[in-house]
Amino acid sequence: MEKKLTRLQSFNVMSDFLDMYFLQNRSGDLTTILGGMSFVSEGRTADPAMWIMWCRAVNLIVAKDQASDHYSISQFQAFKAMMLFLDDYFGPQSYGDVEDFIRDIKLVIAHPSVPTITWGNWLRAIKFTLSFEDPRNYLVLFKNEKQ
Repeated sequence: MEKKLTRLQSFNVMSDFLDMYFLQNRSGDLTTILGGMSFVSEGRTADPAMWIMWCRAVNLIVAKDQASDHYSISQFQAFKAMMLFLDDYFGPQSYGDVEDFIRDIKLVIAHPSVPTITWGNWLRAIKFTLSFEDPRNYLVLFKNEKQ
């Protein structure tokens, strides 16, 4: 049975997934978003709008899928929420140097049964995030690595 993700876990998965892409491609367009997603010592994102945007994206996916559980989401729902988040952040027509990456994400959403490197990286990000029993431990590690 597929492990469900909390909003915080899925946010951390998204952050790790975007960071993986950034490290592979050094995308300037991801520099600002990753900086804003970083957690500060008060347990909030450096840019408070990031968490609000994430919750809005998750809420839209949960409502669209008519899910009964509003506190945890599937791995694929989190992936779709990430696309909404990125659309909200970049604007649906202005992805800059991550346009190919966005196209790969949309391909996975359109054809979920087709195995792709992008989906494999998403699953690796999930595995990493879930390796921390307490998501707050992940945040501490995340803060220490990014400062």
